[in-house]
Amino acid sequence: MALVRRISFTRFNRWGDNLGRLTVSAATHTDALDGTDELNITCAEDLVKGDRVVWIDLQGVCHEHIVDTIDRVHDDDGEPATQAVCINSVNETWDDWLDDKRPSGSVSVALTSILADTRWEVGTCDQGGTASRTFYHISVREGIAELLETWGGELETTIVHNGAGIVARRVNIRALRGNQSSAKRFTWTKDLVSVKRSMASDNPKTCVYGYGKGVETEGGGYGRRLTFGDINGGKDYVEDAEATDIWGHPDGKGGVLPAVTSYVNEQCEDAAQLLQETRDYLEQVKEPKVTYTADVIDLYAFGRSWEGVGVGDDVAIIDKGFSEEGVRLHGRVSQIERDLLTGDATVTFGTLTDTMADMWQSVSNALKGNSQQNALYDAAAGTSVSWLIQLQQALNAQFNSVGTYKVETFELGTIYSNVPIDALTGLPLRSTSGMWAVNLNGMGLRLASGLTSEGQWDWKTFLTGGMVTADLINAGTMRAERVRAGLLTDEEGKNFWDLTTGEFSLSAAATVGGDTVQSIADTAASGAQQAAVKAAEEADAKRLEEAKKYAESQASSAGTDAKDQAKKYVDALDEALGQKSIFDRLTNNGETQGVYLKDGKVYINATYMDTGVLDADLLKAGIITDKEGKNFWDLTTGEFSLSTDASVGGGSAGSNVVGVDVQYGNSSSTSTAPTTWSTNASWKQGQYLWMRLKLTLSDGSVEYTSARRVADTDGMGVAQVREQYYLSTSSSAQTGGNWYYYQPTWVSGRTYWTRNEITWSDGTKTYTTPVVARALTSGNQSTDDLDEELDQREVFNRLTNNGQTQGIYLSGGLLYINASYIETGIISDRLGRNTWNLNTGALATNYMTATNIDASGTFECGSASNLLRLVSGEIRGLENGTQIGVIDFSSHIIDVNTGARTTGLQLTGSNHIRVTTPLISAASSSSESTTSTHAITKEATLHYISQIDDLGDGRIQWWNATRSIDFVDGFCTYCGFD
Repeated sequence: MALVRRISFTRFNRWGDNLGRLTVSAATHTDALDGTDELNITCAEDLVKGDRVVWIDLQGVCHEHIVDTIDRVHDDDGEPATQAVCINSVNETWDDWLDDKRPSGSVSVALTSILADTRWEVGTCDQGGTASRTFYHISVREGIAELLETWGGELETTIVHNGAGIVARRVNIRALRGNQSSAKRFTWTKDLVSVKRSMASDNPKTCVYGYGKGVETEGGGYGRRLTFGDINGGKDYVEDAEATDIWGHPDGKGGVLPAVTSYVNEQCEDAAQLLQETRDYLEQVKEPKVTYTADVIDLYAFGRSWEGVGVGDDVAIIDKGFSEEGVRLHGRVSQIERDLLTGDATVTFGTLTDTMADMWQSVSNALKGNSQQNALYDAAAGTSVSWLIQLQQALNAQFNSVGTYKVETFELGTIYSNVPIDALTGLPLRSTSGMWAVNLNGMGLRLASGLTSEGQWDWKTFLTGGMVTADLINAGTMRAERVRAGLLTDEEGKNFWDLTTGEFSLSAAATVGGDTVQSIADTAASGAQQAAVKAAEEADAKRLEEAKKYAESQASSAGTDAKDQAKKYVDALDEALGQKSIFDRLTNNGETQGVYLKDGKVYINATYMDTGVLDADLLKAGIITDKEGKNFWDLTTGEFSLSTDASVGGGSAGSNVVGVDVQYGNSSSTSTAPTTWSTNASWKQGQYLWMRLKLTLSDGSVEYTSARRVADTDGMGVAQVREQYYLSTSSSAQTGGNWYYYQPTWVSGRTYWTRNEITWSDGTKTYTTPVVARALTSGNQSTDDLDEELDQREVFNRLTNNGQTQGIYLSGGLLYINASYIETGIISDRLGRNTWNLNTGALATNYMTATNIDASGTFECGSASNLLRLVSGEIRGLENGTQIGVIDFSSHIIDVNTGARTTGLQLTGSNHIRVTTPLISAASSSSESTTSTHAITKEATLHYISQIDDLGDGRIQWWNATRSIDFVDGFCTYCGFD
C-alpha cells in the first residue's frame, strides 16, 4: 500500500511570520491522554528555538508545535540536518502568569479566568460539576493542570487556521476525549502487527489515609490536617480487605498487613467530601496499572477513511497470534505514536505506565514525604522533552508556597526551616511531616529533610568548598573532569561501567566500530579455539618426538634389553600423553602461563598472544593487550584503554574530533589569512572577514581547517551604538513625544518605546525598528497602581514579609516586637483581636499574661454593668456608673486590750456585703502559713429554762424550752429568741 497524501510542515517564527515549508526526512507524533503532545522531526533547515511548526494531519486536524530542543548534525556525506523535538503550543503559557485568581463555578468559568491574559480562548468544555480554587503565584500552564485536578476532565487543544496562518487557539476541557462509540477494531493479519502487555512499576495500595486542609488555630497558624475519623467509625483511613489479601504483605505473625499510602487535598475543608475522595483514590490505586501496547498499520493513511482512530477512542483488539482463542481487548486509546511519513503507528490501551503524570505524582510525594529514591530520577530521566524545566518549575512552586523560620548563632551558624524552630538549638518546636532545614555556616551548606531517631536534623546533603555530597541529583547536562566512583548504566541495566570496582559491560546488541559486541565475540571466540587446539597439538607432537629421540639415543648405548625397555616406555608415554596431560605437565597443572583445557573448554593464560582471531566462550580474567601495551583490556579490574593511533570505526581513535569551534579573523588582504583569530565575528572597514574551524581531537591535540574568506568585499564597521527612548501616548505607535538618549520622566498611562541609533564608520546613521519597552512600562505603571492600593497594613505586610522578618516577627504562633523606638500608630494581630493604639495609649486585648507590671493612674476591666476599677490604692466595683463596693488597705482599729493602733483590710459595700463560699476560716495571726479552723454552717438548738415557779413548800419547779439559731460559715443568719 502507498500513502494517499504526504503531510507537509510549515515553519513560522514566534511572531507569526511564515518562513516557508520544511524539507522533512523523518517525523513522528506522540499524543496521549496524560497531556503529552510531541512532534519529533528531522529537516534540512536550521531551526531556531521558539519557532512554530504547523501541520495538518490526514484527518484534517491542524496542529501547532513549538520547537523546544534542537540538534544540528550532518551525515556521512557532510549534509547538515536538524533534529528537533517540538511540543504543543499551549506550553507557551508556562510564560504567562497568574498572580491571584479565585474562580468559582463551572469549568468554563474557571478556564475563562485562567486564560484571561493570554491569547488562548476557551473552547469546548463538557466536563460537568462546579467547584472553586485559588490560583496564586503560578504560571497559566500550571493553573490548567490544577484546574484539571479540581474540576476533572481531559485536556485538548484546537488550532484554527485560514490557509495563511493561525487565527485562533482554544483550550478544551473534555469529559472524555475521543469517540466513545467507535467501531474501530484492530485485527491480526489486517492492521495489527504485535501486542505487548506491560505492568506499571508502582505497587498497588490497599489502605489509604485521607488528609485535608490544615485546621486554623487561635494563634493564626495551622495545626493538624482535617481527617474523617469522626464520620468513619474512628478510622482516618479506608481499606479494601480483599485487595489486602492479594497485594498486602506478611506481618510476621501469620497475618497480612495492608499496603498503605495517603491522599492529600490541600483545599478540602469538608470531612464527608474528603472521605469520598479518599475512597475514589483507593479504587484507582488498589490494583496494578496495566498497559497494552500494539504496533499497528494506520490504514487511514492509506486511504481507508473508515479506519481512522484517535486518542481517547474506545476500540477493540483481536489478536490470534498467541492462541486459537486469541487476545481480545476492549478499552480507550491512551496514547498513539505515529510515523507521519510511513504510516506506522504504536497504539497504547489502558493506563499509561511510568508516564509524565506518574513522574509528577512521584515528585509531589517525594516533596511531601521526603522520598529520595532512584526511581524518582529514573522516571524523570525517561520522560520526554523539557522534563528538567518542568521539574524545576514544580519545585519553585513548592518553594514559593511555604514560609521561612530563621535562627542564627555563632555555634550553629544560620538555620532556615519551613517549621518553627527553637532559638537556641535550631531544632523544630514540634515534629511534623514534610520538615526541611538548611544550615549555612563556616564549613559550607548542608540540607536535611527530616529528623534522626535521636530527634536531631538528619543532614544528608552537603556543599563545601571541596565537594558536593547528596543522595539524589537531578540535572540536565553534567560536565566533570573526572567521575571517580559509582555506577554508569542505561535504564535497562544492559550496559554499565562500575567505576568503583572497574567492571565494564556491554550488551550483545551494543555496537563498536559498526559491529555488535556479539559478532565481535563470536569472531574472537572462534579464532581462540582454533589457535588453542593447534598450539596444544603442536606441543603434544613436539614433546612426544623429543621423548622418542631421547629414548632411542639412550637405548642405542644400553644394549638390546635397555632398547626394548625404552621402547616400552615410549609406547606407554605415547598412550598416556593426551592433550590435557601434556598441557598439565607444561603449565604445572594450569598455574603457569600457557594454553590448557578444563571441563571441555579451552583456556588461555599468557602475557602475549601473537595469533590472529581469538574465539572463546568466556575470557574470565587477566589482561588482553598488544605487544607494546598501547591498547589493553584488564578483565580483572575492568579497565579498558585505546591508544591514540588505534582504529575505531575505520578511523584513528586519537584523530576523532571531540570539539569544534568556529573562529573568525580580519585581514587587509584577499589572499593572506589573518594571524589573529577569535570566536566572535567583527567585520571592520577596509578589511576582509575570514573563517576557519578549530578541531579538538580525542588525544588532546588541536588542528585547524584551511582558512577561507567569508566576504569578498571590505567591511564597514560600527562606530557607536546608542539607545534612545520615547514616551508615547499610544502603545501601538510613537506619538505625543520625542526620542531622547535618556528615559523621559514617567507619566501614568503612557508607554515607553526604545530603539538603537547606529553610527557607522563612514558617519552615516541608521535606526533599529522601535519596540515597546514592556518591562520598563509595566514596571512604572505597576508602581503607580501599587501606590494606590498600598494602605498602612499592606505596606507593613510587604516590608516585613507579613511580620516574619527582622523588627517584627512571628515564632511559635506568638507575636514578638524587637525595636528601640516605636513612634506612633496601632499595633495589632492579624485578626484585630488585640490592639495597642500608641497615639492614645489604649491597649485592648482578649488574652493577656503579664508579670511585674508597675503602673500609675486608673486601670479598668469589664463592662459598664460590671466594672472593676483600680485607682488610688483601692479596688472599686461599679454598676452602670454607681459605686457599689470598695476594697482598700487604709482602715485603722484600736486594740481595746492593749490600746495599740493597727492598719488592715477594709471591705465597704454601698448596700450590703455578700460572701458566697463553702467554708470560711479565721486565724489569730497575720502569717499565711498558719493552719486555721473553718467556721460552722448548721442549724443549732439552744436548751434553756423558760420559767421557774415557787411551789411554797420549799420546792420549786421549772420548765425547759428550746430555740433555733442558724449559722452559715460562722455568721448567724437566724435567731429564734423572742
